Amino acid sequence: MIKDGSGLYVVKHPRATDILIKICFCDTQSDVDKYNSIGAEAISNAIVCGLTGQVVQNVAKNSNGIWKQDDKGFWHVNSDGTYPQNKWFQLENDWYYADEKGYCYQNRWLKYRDKWYYFKNDCKMATNETIIYKFNEQGEWIEC
Repeated sequence: MIKDGSGLYVVKHPRATDILIKICFCDTQSDVDKYNSIGAEAISNAIVCGLTGQVVQNVAKNSNGIWKQDDKGFWHVNSDGTYPQNKWFQLENDWYYADEKGYCYQNRWLKYRDKWYYFKNDCKMATNETIIYKFNEQGEWIEC
């Protein structure tokens, strides 16, 4: 459905070029359930990536240690100063995988014991979610 937004203040009085993005119309419980299953963070990150081609860097802090980041990626430092390497680990209810150097998988797939797992922008393993991809004009996948 396309709505006429010409009467909206943001459209009539822009200070710069504006884009008004409507994510979804939640007029049934199944719409609400779909929105909740995808999550506001995943939706907003997909919009940012779609508009700018850049990935939002946001990782939750937790009581089991701290997250650190450098130009190569994120890693989790446990409260005792150690960090996981080449293994799965769980923080609260979320699963992560750290490579041999300790960097967490982010925006990428892992094949583990003949099964594939996807790790989102915040390094959490995707579980029962919709994963949004963006492709360039040559059909190559752009990480979002």
